[in-house]
Amino acid sequence: MAILKWIPFRLADILFLSGNKKGKPSKTTISKFIKGIENMNDVVENAVRLSAYKHALEAGLSKDKAAALAKDLTVNFNRKGNQGPKINALYMFFNAAVQGNVRLLQAMTQSKKGRMMAAGTVAFAVMLDMVNRSLAGEDDDGENMYDTLPDYIKDRNIILMGEKGPILKIPAPWGYNVLHVAGQEIGRAISSDRFDPMESASRTVMSVADAFNPVSSGSLLQMVAPTVIDPLAQIGENKSFFGSPLKPEHTFDAFRPRPEYQMHFSGATEASKWITEMMNDISGGNEVRPGAINVSPEVTDMLWDTVTGGVGRTALGVIDTGAKIAKGEKLDVASVPFIRKVTGAKLEYNLKGRYYEWSSDVAYAGQEAKALKGRELLNARKDPAFSLIGAHKFAEKRLRELRKMRKRLMNADASEERIDLIDERIRSVMAQFNKRYAKAVYD
Repeated sequence: MAILKWIPFRLADILFLSGNKKGKPSKTTISKFIKGIENMNDVVENAVRLSAYKHALEAGLSKDKAAALAKDLTVNFNRKGNQGPKINALYMFFNAAVQGNVRLLQAMTQSKKGRMMAAGTVAFAVMLDMVNRSLAGEDDDGENMYDTLPDYIKDRNIILMGEKGPILKIPAPWGYNVLHVAGQEIGRAISSDRFDPMESASRTVMSVADAFNPVSSGSLLQMVAPTVIDPLAQIGENKSFFGSPLKPEHTFDAFRPRPEYQMHFSGATEASKWITEMMNDISGGNEVRPGAINVSPEVTDMLWDTVTGGVGRTALGVIDTGAKIAKGEKLDVASVPFIRKVTGAKLEYNLKGRYYEWSSDVAYAGQEAKALKGRELLNARKDPAFSLIGAHKFAEKRLRELRKMRKRLMNADASEERIDLIDERIRSVMAQFNKRYAKAVYD
């Protein structure tokens, strides 16, 4: 309680009493504030260690063993190994990750309570997976909304679904999320119509590799690359550090190409949108033709987060939310600090993503058949995707017509309502094809 009473007065001293004679903050105010936060973190961490030491003595351990237990309670930064400093210089938090993995494995292998907690975690995940599948509604093409959530979201979060998306999303503890993934796959085997054993095994193995790999990244290139050049690898591969697309991979409108500053998800910040549009315009571009500086807002957001960390990300999110409120814009949950961490997910491109994936499968089947004859051709025609070639051609023809219509409306500065209506028709065509593909291939 003494600590809690001290904190507000210390913050007040840092923020308001450390200024100059005119009452304005001095040049050292920010550094004092940051130092104050660091001191409070040290107080809390050392208080936990002291409590562990005291209880260890009461349990009968010697002073040396109790001190060792307290020091190893979290990451012991004095334990490095001969090559630790060198590796840590290349890969940030390598030492902390290795020690965290060791603590987790020790808890699950050397403690009966740890094993019981692990089994309980798996059982809870099985139950939650089946509940989420029953709570979720269907997308326009009939796909269960929970099953369409990207794996990287389900791998790292404990989710409670609503009809159209997650209503609660709690980040899962690192390492224990492997048990959560295992439970999800058992639940999928029980309650999903499309359980694939090989796909399930692959996802489980990848989650283990991702959780216990101390240099874990979104791809092999990012894993090998030193931390300092990870941003370049992410931009080159268009993959974030957890494997999702860094920016949209498709314009979704081949008849209206756009500069990169228009290529972003709904959570991109207003500041990044403004900066990238300005850079595009001053480097010779416009809203149709890209300039010499052609960058997506998602890239600038990623670079900002990399340089400033969680503090910078939160600060920019607060500013961005305030700007949207000031302009009277509708707030997107993906852009509100903290709330975006515990609810919602980017599902806006799921249906279209399935269309592009599944239509490519049909297109490949058609191209392969052209080069075959006789028995090989007969065998190729047994592929369910082959039966959808006609449906695919019809869908593509209709989409071309709708995109041309959309382009004319855009050029004529038509209302957003009319353009949204065309977008809904495009979505409907894709949904109809997706339904036919799912029925032919999976049912």
